[in-house]
Amino acid sequence: MTQTLSLQSTAARVSQAELSPADRFLHELRTQMPRNYVLANGDIHLCDRSGKPGMPVCSALQVSALVRDDNGQGWSRLVQVLTPDRRVIGCVVPHTEVEARPNDAIARLADCGLQIQGDRYLFLQFLKSWRPTRYALRLRQVGWTPDRTAFALADGRVIAPVPRGETVIYTGTADRTTTGCFEDWQSGMAALALGNPYLIFGISLALSGPFLGLTNRTGAIFHFFGENSVGKTKALLAGNTV
Repeated sequence: MTQTLSLQSTAARVSQAELSPADRFLHELRTQMPRNYVLANGDIHLCDRSGKPGMPVCSALQVSALVRDDNGQGWSRLVQVLTPDRRVIGCVVPHTEVEARPNDAIARLADCGLQIQGDRYLFLQFLKSWRPTRYALRLRQVGWTPDRTAFALADGRVIAPVPRGETVIYTGTADRTTTGCFEDWQSGMAALALGNPYLIFGISLALSGPFLGLTNRTGAIFHFFGENSVGKTKALLAGNTV
């Protein structure tokens, strides 16, 4: 009997791992749904008196965490929305919008693919009924978290080299994009910089930002000055590849 249960448990874990992100999202939603609500045909419904699907509320959605700044303000909900093309999109919805400007909160979620099926008041009631147990720290600017355990990149990604007790999300403007791979950069840009002090200086400046926070050092301003065609612009372009 013990072996049978063990095999069944292993099969369940394998089956869970093989689910697509959308199906995994729906599976988690069924287990975490607030009381008096049920998922039916891909949409969330308010249960009727018999516990069966009643009035439709909205498309698939779950509140996965409560979000705040490092100073304990800016409280928000981290909402996961399943889009019509079955992608899971995260959206940070401020509590101030939910309480004072609900139409703005609904518009924010609709922009992420949420579809409200019934009354808006019914939807807001459902949204407030979530009681997530997870917390997330929000970074509004690129750089380190206050405890130096995670770093937000300009493209919106957050790097956490050590496990943290909470999620870190970046909600600032993602004004950088990533192209290519590190190996191509090494064989291309980095190889060209060998023996060229201007290119080395430009790349070093671009890499220095994260280390300033770790060493408690302040930044500096450098003015490239010199004759034309000595490499001032190329040094800046080299740094921009980092």
